[in-house]
Order: sequence, then structure tokens, then C-alpha cells
Amino acid sequence: MVKNFGLLLGLFVLLFGSHATSTHATAGNESNFLEASLRYFDEQLLYDILPRASCPGDDETSPMDEFSDLFTVEQLRQGWVVLHVFAAVYFFILLAIICNDYFLPTVECICEDLHLSKDVAAATFMATATSMPEFFTNTISTLILESDMGLGTIIGSLMFNTLGVAGLAALSIDKEWGMERLVRAQQVVELRPYNIESWSVMLREAHSRPIHEVRSLYESLVSVFPTTARYWKLYIEMEMRSRYYERVEKLFQRCLVKILNIDLWKLYLTYVKDTKSGLSTHKEKMAQAYDFALEKIGMDLHSFSIWQDYIYFLRGVEAVGNYAENQKITAVRRVYQKAVVTPIVGIEHLWKDYISFEQNINPIISEKMSLERSKDYMNARRVAKELEYHTKGLNRNLPAVPPTLTKEEVKQVELWKRFITYEKSNPLRTEDTALVTRRVMFATEQCLLVLTHHPAVWHQASQFLDTSARVLSEKGDVQAAKIFADECANILERSINGVLNRNALLYFAYADFEEGRLKYEKVHSMYNKLIMHPDIDPTLVYVQYMQFARRAEGIKSARGIFKKAREDVRCRYHIFVAAALMEYYCSKDKEIAFRIFELGLKRFGGSPDYVMCYIDYLSHLNEDNNTRVLFERVLSSGGLSPHKSVEVWNRFLEFEANIGDLSSIVKVERRRSAVFENLKEYEGKETAQLVDRYKFLDLFPCTPTELKSIGYAEIGGIILNKVGGVQNQNNGDAEGDSEATAPLPRPDFRQMIPYKPRPCAHPGSHPLAGGVFPQPPALASLCAGLPPPNSFRGPFVSVELLFDIFMRLNLPDSAPLPNGDNELSPKIFDLAKSVHWIVDTSTYTGVQHSVTAIPPRRRRLLPGGDDSDDDLHPSAPPAHDIYRLRQLKRFAKSN
Repeated sequence: MVKNFGLLLGLFVLLFGSHATSTHATAGNESNFLEASLRYFDEQLLYDILPRASCPGDDETSPMDEFSDLFTVEQLRQGWVVLHVFAAVYFFILLAIICNDYFLPTVECICEDLHLSKDVAAATFMATATSMPEFFTNTISTLILESDMGLGTIIGSLMFNTLGVAGLAALSIDKEWGMERLVRAQQVVELRPYNIESWSVMLREAHSRPIHEVRSLYESLVSVFPTTARYWKLYIEMEMRSRYYERVEKLFQRCLVKILNIDLWKLYLTYVKDTKSGLSTHKEKMAQAYDFALEKIGMDLHSFSIWQDYIYFLRGVEAVGNYAENQKITAVRRVYQKAVVTPIVGIEHLWKDYISFEQNINPIISEKMSLERSKDYMNARRVAKELEYHTKGLNRNLPAVPPTLTKEEVKQVELWKRFITYEKSNPLRTEDTALVTRRVMFATEQCLLVLTHHPAVWHQASQFLDTSARVLSEKGDVQAAKIFADECANILERSINGVLNRNALLYFAYADFEEGRLKYEKVHSMYNKLIMHPDIDPTLVYVQYMQFARRAEGIKSARGIFKKAREDVRCRYHIFVAAALMEYYCSKDKEIAFRIFELGLKRFGGSPDYVMCYIDYLSHLNEDNNTRVLFERVLSSGGLSPHKSVEVWNRFLEFEANIGDLSSIVKVERRRSAVFENLKEYEGKETAQLVDRYKFLDLFPCTPTELKSIGYAEIGGIILNKVGGVQNQNNGDAEGDSEATAPLPRPDFRQMIPYKPRPCAHPGSHPLAGGVFPQPPALASLCAGLPPPNSFRGPFVSVELLFDIFMRLNLPDSAPLPNGDNELSPKIFDLAKSVHWIVDTSTYTGVQHSVTAIPPRRRRLLPGGDDSDDDLHPSAPPAHDIYRLRQLKRFAKSN
């Protein structure tokens, strides 16, 4: 209302000034004298600068004649010139109000309707607006008045501002960065959704576009990084900038409670403060927002500003009457007393303000209040200092990505573990188990914002809550124990419904937790949910599901799950082994286990691993005949290829060597050799195959060197440095033992280059993974003096053509001899031969020289800055050295 009244007043002054100008067309004598003086000055200036220019005559009009001053010179001298200054300031403020309240909203509406970005509007509408005052003035001067104020120049300026700025901006666009790199970033994100650099490229592009064009991009961003507060904050700020407040509130509902980030909560309070200020219930809304924020984020180490703003807000509320004043004092005191016992950075300032607040209210009881709270305050201040140390280096705004095991990630994981371990140690030394648990879970929730892809964090959080629930249950607090147990289940539920929805470990831990609470139906639903997931191997899930069913409901229920697993084509042979062993160990029925193994053999007879499991089972039963029959069936059925049958043949030979006679052993060896003849790696190694007959566990009939010489290490799959127990029964020489125990040669790991790849390596860097290799010192000094690669604009030499020219050159076989014809003086060669070249190899570390190393000696620096060579050629002592003369005299007296 005030601004509109100011606009009307400004227009009235403008109209009144125009009317006054028309009524004061003529001036007094002093005004005419001033105009004549100014006109004479213009003529002289024009004559001095342009001597051939024609000076305006007296009959020609000037803009000064059209717009004469309202006041005479005498009036201006008496102080009326202040009105000119006031009018200039007034119209400047008036123009600012018009631009802020009318022009800018109009441009925003035009941009939204025409789908233009703000940069385009700034280069067109804003550029035009800057020239409109001059354009309007010169248009009036040309069409109405008789004087000419240079309309062509102003129109040229207007056209340049409108078209020139946009044209120059278009010419300076980097197409590589604006288009091709953006497309490349989108392609990378489609293949690798957690590529942070590609997302950053797209976010930079999206920041300059309207929100309705990039809303889908932000939705994809927060779906890939649902716990990253920085990305949610960017998304909400874009919506707030476009004033889509309904969408802003929906976004806050989606992320605010789940993400305990101090910056995001500050943005929420700012939003409530800015958007609810016009409501009649503004104060109640703000108080509720502050209470809600402090309840969720008040334990944060950096929440000082929220506590302080809330206190200032409460102290600024007007209270009418004694009752309202007492209510206000109680509310402020309650917030102060909570703040001064919470470990936060800046708690000292809150304590000083609290003491001052109590003294202003009642100096008598202020001392009592301070004494009651001083102990808790000192404890909180100590913990705040320790928390600053334990949280130093934590990056709370890192995007949550799957584990990459980089050095930076490992460091962050260790820092978070240290922070959570510190909170578990009860640094406040309180007996309130609920408070300790809430502080630990608050730190864990903040950790999960960054390490949500790490299952260990989820499992440790659930274990801590389960332990806290058991402790409270033992103390008799059943209600609190139930709350923490439900919170433990909630943590595990969140873990399997989030980004780790395919992690079987968390499913199994959750199932065991619910099994302990006798909620079998929920356990069944969890196992079925994981089995129905299309992108996993359900074999282990079925195995654990069968074991749960046997424990909870009996062997009959487990058999039903085994039947369901057999019908699933994704299952592997492990389900048959697990079912057979479960029948053997639990129901004590060997026949059922035998039938299950036979059933699995029909389906997985070509798998050597399954065959070996079946053989182990029969060997455990000590059924020699059935085991031998199984070997014959498997090896003669043709289901195993020669390569896959190697392990089975070796096991068959071992079986016969343990329980068979010599003829059966030789027979199996011959059959195995016949199969191995078709394998290239066993060709010509009959002696190596003989080793398998006589070996036992890690005992071999040859030394490691002999095993290697006959090729057994290549076909047997053994590692020589593990054969420390090899003993040669026939020749136990010490040489073989020394070779067996000698360590393998290893490279010098100190010379290895750390793996630090560059994300955007410039042309010329090393193309392989591992970064850039260090350059030699001479080359490094040369490269340091060269300009950067991006400053080279050409010409670009074709290396292939250059080497073709070198190849076509006909060089002489011998060097030209120095003579007078080829302008080579013999003195030059003689001088080169006489020079004693000294090569400085001190900068090349790790190089061994055959000559005796001479320790370098310091060179004495002269006052002029030059080095002295006295250390190379030491000179004789001076003849009149006083110190030496005294020493000689003392030596003569002593003798």
C-alpha cells in the first residue's frame, strides 16, 4: 500500500513539474545571463575541438530552451538546489520500486509462459530496459520538441544492447561443454548411475533452466541418492525460487524426517519463516517448527544457530499481561535449560545469555539456577570439545555410493566408526539408558546418510538396539524395551526396503530377529520376498529358508520348501546337498538322503562339485562299494568333460590308494592317463601323475625343486612355498630344504606409484590406470618452464609424416672429418676432448655406481652470491696466521 501511494505521489510530482515547466518558459535576467554563458562555452568548446564545424546561431534552439529550470539562479543560491537533490533521490527510489515490484515479476511471468531461461531474459528484456529511459527521452525530443538530441545514437545503443549482447553470448558458447559433454554425462549416468562427476555436469546445466524442464532430472537424482541432503536441498531451492510452494511442502514431507542434516533443517525453518509470515497464526507456526526441528536435529553438534534463533524468537514475542509474561519467561527458560546441557559448538555463549536472562528476571534466584545447571553445563561443554575432535574430518555431505574401497572412503568409514564408538561409550556419564541410546542412534542415522550402502552399519545399529532392549528388559522397563525392540525391527525393515534390497545378509539377520520374537508369518513373508526378486541367485535363500522351517515348524515344512526349490530353475546343486544332509543329520534317515543325492545327480551330473559332495557323503558313510559304483557311473556316463573330470579322477585314485589293492590302483592310473592324453597341459608328464599315488595330505615324495622340474606344480595346482613339510625319503639333502624354506623374491614396493588416477587428464598424460609416472629431473624442469598445453593453438605436426621424412633421409655412414672445406675447425674437437665433464647424479636415487662414491662438499657462498670453488682446490694456510702461530708456541713450550 505504501509503495503504491509512493508511485502515485511520484506521478503527481512529475505532472506538476511538467506543468510548471510550461508556465515558466521564460527566465529572468540572471537566468538569461546563465544561458548565454553556457551557450558561449559550448561554442568555444566546439570551435577548439572542431575548428571547421559550424557554430549554432542564435536563432537555433537548444534542449536548454525547451526545459528551463523552475528556479532562478538566486533561488538556487539560497538553497532551493536541495530540491533537485531530493527529486533525484526520490525518482531513483521510485524507479527501484517499480523494477522490483512490477518489472521483475512481469519478466518472470513472461519467462515462464514462453519457457525462457533467466539468462535469456537478462540478455534481452533487461538489456532493452536499460536503454528505454534514453529511448523515451529522445523520442519525445524528436517528435515533439524542435531540438535534436541524437535519436540515431540511442536507437543504435538500444539495438546493440538487445541483439549484440545476445549475439556475443551465442558466439562465446562452448559447444563441447554445453552439448557434447552434457550428452556424454547422460550416457555415463545411464550406464553407471553413481557417477558423481556426470551428475555434477548435468546439475550445472539444470541450474540455469526453469524447474519444469529439469524436474525429472532432480527426481532421478534423489531416487539414485535418496539420503544425500545436498541434492534434496538443491531440488527444494529450485522449487522455492519458482514459488511452487505446494511442491516444496511435499518435498519436505518426503525427506525432512528421514535426513537429519543441519543445512536441510535450516532451509526448512527459513521456508516456514518466509511463507507463513502473512498468516495470523505465524507465531504459533514458527514455534511449532522450532520445536519440531529441535526434537529431530537438536542433538547435532552444529545446531547452535537453531537454538539461538528459537530463543530470540521467543524473547521477541509480545506478551500482554502478567500471565502471558510468565508463560513467555517459562518458555524461554525451558529452551535455555535444554540448550545448556546439550553438547553443541558455541554452548558457552548460550550459557552466558542464560545467566544474564535469569539475572534480569530475578537476581535472587538466578544464582540458585546457575548452580543447579552449572555441573551439567560443564559436562556438556567437555563433551562438545571431545566431539569436535572425534568428528574432525567427517564429510556429512558426501553422496551415498556403493563401497569403492578408495582411500578417502576407507578414511570416512573409520571416522564414522570412531564417532559412533565414542557415543556408545556414554561420554555424558549419564545413567539414562534411553538418552545414551538416542544419542547413539542419532549418530548412526547421520552415518547412514553417507554410508547407506554399507550393510555393516545397518547390522551394527540393529545389534545395538537389540542389546539396549535386552538391558532395559533386565532392569524391568518393559515398555522402553519394547520400544527399542520395535525400533530395531524398523531399522532392519528400512535396510531391506532401501538401496540394499538385494542384500541377503540383512534379510537373514532380520529373519532371525523376528524368529526370536516368534513372528513366523513375517519371517515367511521376508524369505518369499527375497526369493521373488528377479536379480538374485535364490539358492542360499532356499537353504536358509529350509533351516528356518525345520527349526520353527519341523522337517515336514522344510521338505515342502525343498520341493518348491526344486521347481525353481535358478537354483543350483547346493539345495540338494543341503536337503540331503539335513535329512541325514536331523531325521537320521540315510535312505532319504541317498535318494535326494540320486535325484540331484540326474540334474547336476555334469557338475564336478556336486559329484565331489556326493562322494564325500558316501565316504563319510564308509560304504566302499557304493562309492566305487558312483565313481564308475560318473566317469563312464560321459556327463563330465575331460577338463572337469580331472578332480574326480584324482579323488578316485586317492580312494583306491587308501582302500584298494595294487592292481586296482594301477588300473585307475592307466584309465586316468588315457583321459589325460587328450589334455595339453598333461602331455609328457607321466612321472608327475605318479606323484598322486604316493602323496598324503601335504607330504610329497619329492622336493619342491624336483616337483617343479617334473611339472607337477603346473598340473597339480600346488604352491611351492606351502610345501614346507615335504620330506625326501631317499635323499634328504639340505639344499632341497633350504630351497623349500627360502622366501620368494619380491619387488621393491617402495618404488611403486600410488594409484591416483586423474578424472580429467590432459592430453599427454599417461593413458593407463595409475596416474602419471614421475618424469626425470631434467624433463621435469623443462616441462615446468613450458606454457600449459591448452595455450598451444598449433600448428599441429603429423608425427607419421615427420618420421617418413626421417626415413627417406640419406645419411652418410661416417661423420665428416674436420678440415677447412666443411667449416669445421679442429680446435673445436680438441677443446671438447680436453674438457673433463662432471655429471651430477645426486638427483637420481636408487642408481648404483661402480666407482667409489665421494661425499659432496659444501660450496662456500661469496657475498656477491657466487659459489666458491675453494672446496675443490684447497689453498695453503696464510703465512701470518696468528692462531696457528700461537698453537705452535704452545706446542713448543709443552715439549
